[in-house]
Amino acid sequence: MENIEHMYNIMRASDAGMFPYDLTEALVESIYRGTNSVHRASAIEWITKIMSKDSAELRDTSVRIFDLFVTQSFSESPNILYDACWTVFAAAASMILASKLHHSQNPIKATQFNKFKTEDILFFERMIVMRIGGRISPHTTPAYFLDTLVPLCEDIIDGKVLADRANALVGEFMEDPRYLLFAPSTIAVSAIIVSLSDLQVCGTPFINRLPDFFFFASDELPFFRPCDLKDNYLDCQRCVRLMEQLPSIRSMTKTISPVAVNCESVLG
Repeated sequence: MENIEHMYNIMRASDAGMFPYDLTEALVESIYRGTNSVHRASAIEWITKIMSKDSAELRDTSVRIFDLFVTQSFSESPNILYDACWTVFAAAASMILASKLHHSQNPIKATQFNKFKTEDILFFERMIVMRIGGRISPHTTPAYFLDTLVPLCEDIIDGKVLADRANALVGEFMEDPRYLLFAPSTIAVSAIIVSLSDLQVCGTPFINRLPDFFFFASDELPFFRPCDLKDNYLDCQRCVRLMEQLPSIRSMTKTISPVAVNCESVLG
């Protein structure tokens, strides 16, 4: 449980302001609609493809840097995402910064994007650091939390099988702008729950081993607010339901599994 307590402290720091993600659903819909949504999905797909040779944490950090930068820039220029070139430069710079944060053995460099001018990408890198530099952390991503949570399931399923499925599910969910509404830990927990269901493994032991703060508000944890329509940050139940609508899950024809039933009983 030591890792769980460490993760708890990271979640506190995250919600306190180190990496706040307090977007409302209305704001997300206003930013990512129409062409904006298409450009974001394309950028996330591009990041995922390039980062497929590296760790899931690099991918997740790149996406979070990109999304933070976009939301910060949107307040100044609401039509910023209509510019496809701007989106590409922002995605490229986000990947470069992520590889530096994770001290990657094969860091991504501006010179790798030979279709673009190096100075343009470096300009975006500097702009990202100036706008959100203090709010970038490699330890506030779904992949980071998955590394801690997956071992809780190793007596019911092979850890690598579960980690691969959950990380693939997170990558698919990232392309949906509603991904931005949830805490990284919420996404990680939900990805495991849905993955266990998809793999036809009873997830009751996993759910029972999670600390209550994953699901319930507490007077001792005032920074965890009860969820409502405008506050999905810790709403595992809704996150699970959204993930269940992803194409890779919907394409699987299956009856309701034990983990789905227990998810409803615990989260409902």
